[in-house]
Amino acid sequence: MPLEMEMLILSPISFPQIVIPIATPLFVASENNNQECVEILLQNGANPNQSRNDGLTPFLIAYEEMHLFTAALLLSHGADLSQSPYSPSPLMIACFKKDCFEEEIPLSLLSNVNFQDS
Repeated sequence: MPLEMEMLILSPISFPQIVIPIATPLFVASENNNQECVEILLQNGANPNQSRNDGLTPFLIAYEEMHLFTAALLLSHGADLSQSPYSPSPLMIACFKKDCFEEEIPLSLLSNVNFQDS
């Protein structure tokens, strides 16, 4: 075996750690704006506050993708605005409220949502 090949095989190689976010069915449905599926999953016990290993929640995914009705649906089922790798700012909350009203999201979905910033 050539010396270069032997050196390559024997030398320690460091590979960067690849983090693949774990996606539950609720994450997939939220990201794809499948409101019917999100509703069924939530009614059957899916946790709207379960975060992936990158800290994102189904609500944050839906909001980032501008799936506002889906985001409102998650909030109406107890999604926590304060659970975020980048804590929601008053601006984010205000934008969400404004976007919801522009999208004509039923107020009944938001009736039990606490929009206080933590």
